[in-house]
Amino acid sequence: AGRNILLLPGVQNWDLAFIKKTTLRGPFAAEFKAELFNAFNHTNLGAPGSVIGTDTAGVISSSSSPRDVQLAIKLDF
Repeated sequence: AGRNILLLPGVQNWDLAFIKKTTLRGPFAAEFKAELFNAFNHTNLGAPGSVIGTDTAGVISSSSSPRDVQLAIKLDF
């Protein structure tokens, strides 16, 4: 077999963050943050089995994690 005969599938990973800062009374401020990891929930497949001559040669048996959302509120005083 030649070199580089096993190709990996492409990867698409979009991370987004939305931040809103608000001034409250006096010296107080609030910040709301929403972060999305793998925002469009695209399935990224793992690498295929690379040991030629086995049952798993060329078989993709893993994928990346699904979308994650993280919310946070920060109060400054």
